[in-house]
Amino acid sequence: MFEDEEDDAAYSVPIRQNAEVMEDSNEKMPMMPMGMPGANEEIPDNVDEVGVVRAEWNPRYQELIRAWQSEENGPEILEWKDDLYKELFNLVEQQEAMIQATLSDTNATAEDSLFVAPLYQADVARVKFVLAAYVRARLIKLQKCAGYIAKDPDVWARLSEHEQTFINKYLDLLYQHHRASFVYDLPKEYGGTDKPLDDLDGNNPQASLALEITSPPDLEAYVFIRCLTEVGDVHVGDEHINDTAYFAEGDMHIVRYGLIRHLILQGDVELV
Repeated sequence: MFEDEEDDAAYSVPIRQNAEVMEDSNEKMPMMPMGMPGANEEIPDNVDEVGVVRAEWNPRYQELIRAWQSEENGPEILEWKDDLYKELFNLVEQQEAMIQATLSDTNATAEDSLFVAPLYQADVARVKFVLAAYVRARLIKLQKCAGYIAKDPDVWARLSEHEQTFINKYLDLLYQHHRASFVYDLPKEYGGTDKPLDDLDGNNPQASLALEITSPPDLEAYVFIRCLTEVGDVHVGDEHINDTAYFAEGDMHIVRYGLIRHLILQGDVELV
């Protein structure tokens, strides 16, 4: 979708960026290749012998797809892809501004307004869906494993600043609701208290409560993985069976998450 102008200048369909762009302007929106090269132009790598264009997505968009799949298919929350998310989010905003400028341009051709711009809108909607799905998959894990995440410094470091703020507010609301709806009504000899929340003792009582009433990730769950590098022999047995499997680049396996967790965090394998 968002390709460099230099890569597709020979065979892309131009679309105006604003109403002031002249008819003979060579400026184009960043886009996927959509047209065929001219008779004297070099055929790009993504066009086969019969002239069919093979779609090639922006590598960063493909990386976002893989990050989303890993979050959907893994039992625990993984590292937040901050640079990737911000880059694609900013590109979406730029693309939307260009599309709107084209649609509001009274000098735009029918091809630009009725064909090219709607194609861009479809691509933008596709990327926005994956961005939202990636965030949604992480939010589900944040709520499900809130106590575990708050208590583990290594997992906490994987979150974005916004996610850390969300966890803190979520735990505080959970804690206040628990005490207001239950603990305050208990007799003191059974653990009841009339102290305000700020006066209660304990080391991070919100996280301690959440640890008791939320679920830790199931690290024994089986997952599908794809090897991104030549890993070599990997232990895939248990305490009773000392078994190994050779992980070659491109191989796919189904294995317990806990056995290959370190490989996922290192980026040697990915969840599929």
